[in-house]
Amino acid sequence: MALARSSIFAALSGNLPGTEVAMTKHGMVVKRRKPAKKMNSPAEIAAKKTFIEWNKRWAALTVDQVQAFNAHAATHPVTDRLGASKYISGKNWFMKLRMPISDEYDDFVETMPPLDTTMPVWHESRELWFDGPYGMWLLTHAIPAEYVVFSIWVARWQSPTTTHKPQRWIPIPPVKNWPYIYDWYDMFIAAGVKLQAGERVAIKCVVRLANKWPSPPHILWRTVQPPIHALYRCDDAFPTSAVLDAKYVNPAVQYSGGAPDDTFSHSVAGHIGTALYQDGVDDCIVIPEDAYVPILASETDFSISFWWKADSPNPAFAKHFVSNYYSAGVGLGWLTRTDLYKTVIRAKKGGATVETIHVWTKAVDTDWHFFAMTRKGTAIKMYLDTDETFTVDAANYDGAVAEAGHPLSFGALRAVDNWAPGAIDDFRIYDYWMRDDQIAALGAM
Repeated sequence: MALARSSIFAALSGNLPGTEVAMTKHGMVVKRRKPAKKMNSPAEIAAKKTFIEWNKRWAALTVDQVQAFNAHAATHPVTDRLGASKYISGKNWFMKLRMPISDEYDDFVETMPPLDTTMPVWHESRELWFDGPYGMWLLTHAIPAEYVVFSIWVARWQSPTTTHKPQRWIPIPPVKNWPYIYDWYDMFIAAGVKLQAGERVAIKCVVRLANKWPSPPHILWRTVQPPIHALYRCDDAFPTSAVLDAKYVNPAVQYSGGAPDDTFSHSVAGHIGTALYQDGVDDCIVIPEDAYVPILASETDFSISFWWKADSPNPAFAKHFVSNYYSAGVGLGWLTRTDLYKTVIRAKKGGATVETIHVWTKAVDTDWHFFAMTRKGTAIKMYLDTDETFTVDAANYDGAVAEAGHPLSFGALRAVDNWAPGAIDDFRIYDYWMRDDQIAALGAM
């Protein structure tokens, strides 16, 4: 780049072959011309395709339709980014109708400017998990529901605290939201968007009903959750027996007296939010085998954590509050006996069986306590709150610690015996070994 003050360049401004020339307060600037940017990203190609298609649709309108859009434009000013009011053309108003082209829904047939605007999203819930699901439950008053199309854009790597509207959005292929879509993972992947754990994202949603203007954009903010196999928050308080996995994959079941029971009648104050109470007589929660058998299999690393609040100590009987322990097979167990907490693990590999029962020094009380266990290879580490740990590393502890047909249950031993009175909260299963600091972070929640 060079500065030039010669009178030859005094009135020169613009482009020469390979060169850009412009006047600044410091004089004439002459610099090498930048190569033209290629608009060839997937998002740019899709946007160009949509723009071209809607230009064709404008050209295909009848004279009456064009006049209707022009008449609408003449009486409906818009506000620009600086807050000023201005009028735009009928064609520009028509282009406001455009939706990204997709094979997922039939094209809208527009006959004249709409008289109404599509109702926006009024409720959204669920979470985005690393490796899926990308849970978004988007509710709108737009009806009939089978004709509602959702367009989604995502802005990645946002500041953890910002709520400013992002400037750069990546489009996700639009879809009909009927039946309701709960997992958007496949659609994000199809758009080349693979979210990372801990990433803060903004998601913009526009709803469009045939013959209506698109809704105002609804923006939601999410932090992508770290990988986890199953998470039972135990916040369920509904007239159903389902104890939901936060990933909406493996729902557990609340039982009482051997029959499914409403979670509403078991909901109590928890360590985090609410929890589910088990009466120690015939109550328990049973989680499905897919939620734990593959994770506790032979030669798998894993991590488990949860919170438990016992009713009271009981010296006479072993009370299993989380357990799939089987004395003739394998399993894990957390229990109280002789006013103390105990953790047991039993593993089998080939014809060899190993078992360890650890007695914690902390006496049983009616406070919330954090329990965890991790396995890496043959090394087992157990945790009680953040101040007691126990480690054992023995041959064959990399063997299976779960078997099909022997349920893992909360509040009882394999859902059939040794009932434990108390409340369970925030039960987690990870399909990988977690470090001490990661376990400590869970225990500090």
